[in-house]
Amino acid sequence: MGCEFCGGNYIRIIQPLPDGSLLECGTNSLVPYCQKRSTKNLSSVGERQTFDGHNVVPSLPHQNSSWLLLGDSETTNQIFVGSYLVNSFGVLEEPAILRAVLREPLGRIDVQLKTKDSPHTVLNGPQFVGDPIEYQDKIFFFFREFASEHMNSGRIVYSRVSMVCKDEMGGREYTTLTEKHFVTFVKARLECSLPGKYPYYYNEIQDVYRSTVDPNVVYAVFATRSPGVASSAVCAYRLNEIEDLFWESNFLAQKKDKELWLEYFEDVNNEELFSPRQATCPNTRAYTDEECRKILALGQLVYRKAQNSFPYENQGPSFHRRRNRISPLLVTHGERFTQIVVDEGVVDSVDVMFIGTENGTVLKAYLSSDGSEARIVEEISLNSEGLKAPVLTMVKSEASQAVFVGTDIGVYKVPFQHCQDYTTCQSCLDSRDPYCRWTGNSCSSGRTDGLQDLENGSSDLCPDNKDDKILFRTLPKSQSRAVNFPNHPVNLHLVAEAPRGRNLRPVGVDCSPCASLPFTHFRSACDRREFLVMHIDGSSAGTDDCFCSTVLEMDGGVRASANFSLTADSSDPVHASKRDLEELATFDVEMAQYKYELQEWKSIVAKSCELRDLQVCPLGGCSNP
Repeated sequence: MGCEFCGGNYIRIIQPLPDGSLLECGTNSLVPYCQKRSTKNLSSVGERQTFDGHNVVPSLPHQNSSWLLLGDSETTNQIFVGSYLVNSFGVLEEPAILRAVLREPLGRIDVQLKTKDSPHTVLNGPQFVGDPIEYQDKIFFFFREFASEHMNSGRIVYSRVSMVCKDEMGGREYTTLTEKHFVTFVKARLECSLPGKYPYYYNEIQDVYRSTVDPNVVYAVFATRSPGVASSAVCAYRLNEIEDLFWESNFLAQKKDKELWLEYFEDVNNEELFSPRQATCPNTRAYTDEECRKILALGQLVYRKAQNSFPYENQGPSFHRRRNRISPLLVTHGERFTQIVVDEGVVDSVDVMFIGTENGTVLKAYLSSDGSEARIVEEISLNSEGLKAPVLTMVKSEASQAVFVGTDIGVYKVPFQHCQDYTTCQSCLDSRDPYCRWTGNSCSSGRTDGLQDLENGSSDLCPDNKDDKILFRTLPKSQSRAVNFPNHPVNLHLVAEAPRGRNLRPVGVDCSPCASLPFTHFRSACDRREFLVMHIDGSSAGTDDCFCSTVLEMDGGVRASANFSLTADSSDPVHASKRDLEELATFDVEMAQYKYELQEWKSIVAKSCELRDLQVCPLGGCSNP
């Protein structure tokens, strides 16, 4: 292992303390330490009070750590840490979840309990994400690790959620088996997948965010592993369901090396492996040595998975619920999520998610009214001068009404909303931004009155635009463009309509910082409507990320715009023949035509039902289109 970052002091933890000071911990040239700093003067340490931090702080800046401080008093504070440390010589130190006590008068951090060092059953190369979560009498940790239960079939990473009891005393004294070790540790696989006959699993969790409105809810972002195809998902979980899982599920374990991992609840004598279960937070010193051995060997991983819980209806205790697999709240392809925060209850209980990506952008999305999916409102680029840096941290500030985003380049302030930028009723409603409402002569935030249509973005609500408007039937979708693939076709399509005789026409496709994009178009008319179809060529956009706006106009000065983004993909070039490229271009055109015709068919069928959405058409209640 190289030692590029061995020198210096990289700050890894900044933690407010009950006495109003800050505890900050750094790598300190491979000898981690912590110190207190007054919040009244951040530029000065004052009288230096330091603590040895090697048990709770990574020694290198790229090693991760999950940290939670529970302030019992101004002199004694309890710390829960999940860490996976590697020293400068590449030697693996013990990955562990531990509980420690910060003793300020004595200037030290004392470790009380830690997980047993057994990589095949406890922790196997964990990468902790987010902060530990205190839930009733338990502490939950979220992480990804190599799946020991899958080792017989190959190496794979699974996402996990684990728990320990907050006030556990550890195993029996004067025994080497569990003394000063957690006995209540137990973990489960965390599932976020696309349903189907062969589900697609997002196995690598990247971050979690606990709801401030409903502390029972945890949002999590997942991403595929690089350098494979980039794809990401957002799922959500309920802590009470995870707790029930630890109470009720059988265990998954391997009795001997190279044997299959099997489901266990009873031993060979048809008796429980051990009782009571860890999730009851029992007196762990009452376990016998034999029960402790069974816990360590067979009781570390539960058989059932913790599944995505949204949308959700409570229908009784979890062991009576047998829900089908639920789709993630949000799935995107072409980028990897890294961070998430949620602004909850914006208007009419709408939750807005801000999601950081590996490409140095922040996605803004809101949950639909039924909570079944998230819809992206906009993508905010943090790139400056063409530099892309993954989003590493995100902090929500209610006071500033913004999200502060950290990358290796700098810290950025992303406001919750910019409603004032929408100057017309139509653009305000077309934005579908939960923060924004049209209030007569301006697009405003923080209002419960005014016009808003999140589901359809319909400008029919605008008083001056009911019969004099441009309607979009097909909008150009944001795409990635392969910079090192010179002939890569990037085709975007737009279909719009207007009252007949109004000469609906394109004004242009303006992009920033790229040049305007070329396009072709044709017009047609039917009954009292005229239609415009545009084909936009995005392959000439250059090597920068572009934000583009397609502007349409009709007689009378009425204008409308449709926005999309082109993201530059600098992946290695793909070598393809001219025939391959022609076939790909033909496929793109045919697929776009198919999607358009499918949408038109759905609209016709729904109209025959006098419904706006085909999905709610009653069985047998639709006439033939």
